[in-house]
Amino acid sequence: MIQNSISKLALSIPQFGEVKGPPGVPTGGKSSVYEIIQFGIELLIVGGILLALVFLIYGGVQWITSGGSKGGVEAARNKIIYAIIGLVVIFLSFFIINFIEHFFKINLIR
Repeated sequence: MIQNSISKLALSIPQFGEVKGPPGVPTGGKSSVYEIIQFGIELLIVGGILLALVFLIYGGVQWITSGGSKGGVEAARNKIIYAIIGLVVIFLSFFIINFIEHFFKINLIR
């Protein structure tokens, strides 16, 4: 149901019909709002996971190189804790999106 209504959002001009690119120009890519939203959600989830993993590794390296100083260890521990919380939030958002997909019978993630 949502897919049909979103697919009607294609670019068109009433007098001239559907707008097409010039000949010889490759077409493709994301052609509907629905596909753009799907791509954006996937990109945010993957980007968030990668960023959290980078901070997790950075916190571990900071902990190792702190030399046992209390302030350095505390800062590194906080980075690791916040990175783990970020990963949990990202995975919870993934499960919430899947729940919404199942409840409304739509596909937001391929």
